Amino acid sequence: MGIEPQEMEKHNCQLLFIPGQNLIMNLISISDHPGPEYLCTLQQEYQLKDILLLQLWEDVWLTKSGQVMGRIKSILGLNERVHGRKTHLEKITGTQAALFMDLYHIQGKAKGRYNYALCNKGEILAVAIFSHKRRMKDKGAGYTSAELIRFASKDGITVIGGLTKLLQHYVKEQKPDDIMSYADRDWSAGKGYVSSGFEYVSQTPALTIYLDTHSFERFVPRSGVPGHLDTGNVQYQTIFNTGSLKYIYYP
Repeated sequence: MGIEPQEMEKHNCQLLFIPGQNLIMNLISISDHPGPEYLCTLQQEYQLKDILLLQLWEDVWLTKSGQVMGRIKSILGLNERVHGRKTHLEKITGTQAALFMDLYHIQGKAKGRYNYALCNKGEILAVAIFSHKRRMKDKGAGYTSAELIRFASKDGITVIGGLTKLLQHYVKEQKPDDIMSYADRDWSAGKGYVSSGFEYVSQTPALTIYLDTHSFERFVPRSGVPGHLDTGNVQYQTIFNTGSLKYIYYP
């Protein structure tokens, strides 16, 4: 990619400054790291300088290095750009969507109700996974909301207007009153959401994650801590993310 990062130490963090770019990689060890409050503060410190600080955990690099490099290339504008009007939209299976996300999304696959792809010459260039719409009684009778669960593009490709095209298709088919989505603060400042018409709503706090130090599989407890994730079990280590940014798209 032609990137020659300069390694520097600051605040007990290993920071890689990308020359000539408003981008810094924070390399985080799974065994020796500062707490979530500190990393969130550090992130905000650089955001005020219009610098994007990405939080790269050791386990993510070891298991998703291809996806990490693809994300960096996209942020730096090194991707081939294909206009959305040159693609056609297809409905794909959950299996196809899962395979695509495992290849190109840092967080991997996720289950959803509707899976759409943007294709060109028989090749899938981008995929979006949406939930079923749900009734929101607190917003009025008949009001429905859906979630954009995942969006990813093929490594090395940026589909201009691609996310907007997928959103508009979902809206036309399912007719929700809004679509919500979350941007992982470890990897995004939400600019892609804003450019696609989303509105910022709120920020979620850092999330505790249990890491299997043998397989590097991550677990997020939803209600209490399962017995096999007990911190007394040395196979599992507690790590975290820096939270998420919540956005809503109003058709």
